[in-house]
Amino acid sequence: MLEEPLNAALHERYASFLFRTLGKANAAYPFAERATSLDEHSADAWLTFGLIKYKLGDLAGGDDAIDKALKFGKTEQLCSLRKGIARYHFAKQEPYGGHTVKLLKEAEVLVAKSTKTGVSNDFYYHKNRREAEKYISLIRNLSGNVKKRISANSPQPER
Repeated sequence: MLEEPLNAALHERYASFLFRTLGKANAAYPFAERATSLDEHSADAWLTFGLIKYKLGDLAGGDDAIDKALKFGKTEQLCSLRKGIARYHFAKQEPYGGHTVKLLKEAEVLVAKSTKTGVSNDFYYHKNRREAEKYISLIRNLSGNVKKRISANSPQPER
């Protein structure tokens, strides 16, 4: 990056490496942000930035970035899947919080949507489809557990 400081793709790839390979979302953030400012039309940069924002706890910011990734060329299948997965992980962090049921419903709708979009000749279609099927199961399992817990903690009517 020292030799090509204006290369958006290089910044995005480094951010992706820091985030996905090393698990360093905080370290990756400025590189992903820089990539989006260097090339505002880079779908890869927006996707990486969105995933990092999700990991750092910014659901709305992640959604905004994923929406831009969609606008600039990422598939509806991938973007819906990533939004749904983010909601699952947010709900999982606080499984009995006030917004958990709503987040899980949104997650299920988005992940299900991802299974209905996409083109089977797309290189990533089958990989995304398998991931969606995995998360549909995880979402339903967590939803069931949350509903049981809410039901168990609800005041029972007196007889």
